[in-house]
Amino acid sequence: SKGRCASTSTVPRLLPDGTPDPSFGESGVSAAVPLSIEHIAVDPKGRILVAGSAIYRPCGKNGSSHELAVARLGANGGLDSGFGNEGVVLVRTEGEREEISAGGLAIREDGTILVLGNGGNRPTGSLMAFTVNGALDPSFGDGGIVESDGVSRVLLALPGGRAVIASV
Repeated sequence: SKGRCASTSTVPRLLPDGTPDPSFGESGVSAAVPLSIEHIAVDPKGRILVAGSAIYRPCGKNGSSHELAVARLGANGGLDSGFGNEGVVLVRTEGEREEISAGGLAIREDGTILVLGNGGNRPTGSLMAFTVNGALDPSFGDGGIVESDGVSRVLLALPGGRAVIASV
């Protein structure tokens, strides 16, 4: 938004010989993604999903505000406008939920996106399920969210829709 600064990252895609893939983005590098990428995965259609922290701060001032964010890139390296809001989903903090970073990212066989969210100073987090379009999946947990114990560090999607979480 106007008057605020945001972090951005890019995703390079390489050919088997390690050189940039010229068919992806600009000279093998994706469009700017408005978050600090912490996890990356590829969905069944070959689209690249990234999860991390969207870091917003007033321009020229100390301090920052973090929000958990997920973005999807299309095959051309641009943000996928069919996902979330122009390719990005910001998981806003509400009440006691204060997820500010991604502890993990996995994609189920059906394309459902699983994201672990960890809060700032809290010893708990959340497992969130998103539809292929980037909306919280109402059929999962409480409106798309299941609270987890401990700080979640690893997430793995298993066959049959199951998932494994490693927490500390």
